Amino acid sequence: MRIKEIRLKSSNKDTRPYKSIAPYFVKILLYTPVTPNQVSVVRIILIFIAAGFFTLGEFWFSIAAIFLLYLSRLIDSIDGTLARCKKMVTKLQADLLETFGHEPLTTLVIMGIAFGVYTSTNNIIYLYLSIFGGVSQLLTIYTQKSRDYLLLKHMKKVVVSSDPARTFIKTDMEKIIFNIFTIPLLYYKTIILIATLLNILDWLTIFYGVFLPIRSLLFFIWTYLNFKKLDKKI
Repeated sequence: MRIKEIRLKSSNKDTRPYKSIAPYFVKILLYTPVTPNQVSVVRIILIFIAAGFFTLGEFWFSIAAIFLLYLSRLIDSIDGTLARCKKMVTKLQADLLETFGHEPLTTLVIMGIAFGVYTSTNNIIYLYLSIFGGVSQLLTIYTQKSRDYLLLKHMKKVVVSSDPARTFIKTDMEKIIFNIFTIPLLYYKTIILIATLLNILDWLTIFYGVFLPIRSLLFFIWTYLNFKKLDKKI
């Protein structure tokens, strides 16, 4: 299979750097017994290792962790394309690995950074911020999955968007607010890289320790109020 053909099978969500590089790795893996799901597992393991490196609170370990995070993102562009090229798409297994390998592990990375700051400063406030931020993000994920489940359950009675995350976004202002609360997690790798180079991971920990609880509370209230409106249509 040619590189051009592989690129046509890549996901539209991939940004240009990954979309340009990933096909070459896919081409190599096509001639091996490696499965797409095995590639996904490697990505998850790399994120676990990165989170562990961050807990050490050392600059060069943090740089190594960031490298692993970007490598995991490259692998994220490989597994789906490899599955389509090998015709080994496993919807349920792939979705499980995809779900587990993103937001929950993003939480783990942020908590790892906070613990690393605590290790280097011995200031227990950063440990509390790690716990509050991590638990809040997990609550946001739980609210999101509960919302998606309930929307699917009542799909025949409620008209929703193909993307559950955008079901309740109807105005430009709501779209702007949604993006504001999404960007700090969507681009967390770049934000962490900048914070590491500027040696301000302590401030980054404070930001996420405050931002994530507020985000979790607002997301739950927003979901509840929209469900209240939908109840009248069911």
